[in-house]
Amino acid sequence: MDYEERFVAFIDIVGFEDLIERSLGPSRSITPAEIREALEVPQPVGPDQIVLGRIGDISDSGHRMAAFSDCVAITTLPTEQGLMHLLHHTSHIGFRLIRMKMLCRGGITRGLIYHDDEVIFGPAMNEAVCMEKNIAKQPRIILNPDVAQFGLQAAENKIFSRFVRKDDDGWYYVHTLRILRMIMDCETEPPNDIREMCNEIDKHIQMEINRLSGDKREKVLWFKKYFNWARDRSAWDYLKQPFLR
Repeated sequence: MDYEERFVAFIDIVGFEDLIERSLGPSRSITPAEIREALEVPQPVGPDQIVLGRIGDISDSGHRMAAFSDCVAITTLPTEQGLMHLLHHTSHIGFRLIRMKMLCRGGITRGLIYHDDEVIFGPAMNEAVCMEKNIAKQPRIILNPDVAQFGLQAAENKIFSRFVRKDDDGWYYVHTLRILRMIMDCETEPPNDIREMCNEIDKHIQMEINRLSGDKREKVLWFKKYFNWARDRSAWDYLKQPFLR
């Protein structure tokens, strides 16, 4: 096996040590199985099943994943299908982590990589790691400009636009709150579990803002702005609901 060209995503789970602490002891709030489930390849259901149906089954994209401690690496074939499935997976990881009150940061690129059942390395991985450490800065998974351009020009660019957002600094990032935004865009009232989730996340964000300072506080403030936008129900006049205050 030699290097091959693939899409590569590298994700760092911010504050992973705290998540592990929460999985220990008799009063634990989360189990190791739930942590593992947060990283698994998502199965298309509901609205996602329609979206993914246009780009084929996820097995068609040569999907591979490696995870160690607080780091996750995912690679796919350098095709339209490969990119859409990679974005689908990373968005689900981000959303599941957010439901656990955890944030993540990462980078997605395209290039040469060696990725088998046991190891992963190569220049594309180095670039993705560098993007995460030096460019992403905020709790977001950013796309290399060439990858973003490929997605915009792809025949399935309408699907691409559902999985990403463009930040104020010009970088495209994975829309990890896509599912929440989809729920809030529906005419029907959000289910109780979504309301409770929003309440819990909002409380956690405010606690972190009060606790932190400097760059760490700025990162949480960035996410708060994104979260407030994703849960906004003003279009359906739900601003009076307590969970939106």
